[in-house]
Amino acid sequence: APLSRVIGVGNYATNDSYYIMLGTRLYLMEDYWRILAAVGYINYNFQAFQTFEDVDGGQAGVYETPYTTKGSLFAFALQRRVFENFYLGIGGFMMRSDVIVTLPDGSEVVEPNNINSLSVPISYDTRNSIYNPSDGLFVDGRFSMIPEWLDNDNDFIKTMLYVNHYKKLGDHKILASRFAMKANFGDVPFASQDYIGQTDLRGYTQGEYRGNQT
Repeated sequence: APLSRVIGVGNYATNDSYYIMLGTRLYLMEDYWRILAAVGYINYNFQAFQTFEDVDGGQAGVYETPYTTKGSLFAFALQRRVFENFYLGIGGFMMRSDVIVTLPDGSEVVEPNNINSLSVPISYDTRNSIYNPSDGLFVDGRFSMIPEWLDNDNDFIKTMLYVNHYKKLGDHKILASRFAMKANFGDVPFASQDYIGQTDLRGYTQGEYRGNQT
């Protein structure tokens, strides 16, 4: 089985973003059970690109819009191997935060962003190593419900699918390919939209491509 981990992480960036997280990823009974849990606090400064009207004397346009997300979160996932290399389970996510949006005229709007979700995580894993793969396939999918009866302000569904493939080409060469998809349906709030960036695509201002489906 892969080695289990307990991790504590803290980070501070020069744009005054910071977070602190404590988490664990457990592989039990020779990888028969997989457990993930995390708790943390974030103060995250970012930006989106939104269209505004009647700005600067009536000039409409797309403006870079800074916003800050402040709050605490908790996440967990429990998966069981149902047959060789295939895992199925249940998970959840809870976040209590405020999103502070700075408008083009300098004023601020505070939007509560409280999310409680239940999810079904599904994965298929043939990697030869969890932490340093050089061969195999890893399919990671999740279907999450954020219903009003879980004390949410918005009722919507989040889906996610990642497919990573690794092939060793030589002693020091590995070809890695990746497919990433996120799709949200229903009354999706701004803070729960997805954006393209981070590990999946670089070379442009993050937050430029944002929406319910990526």
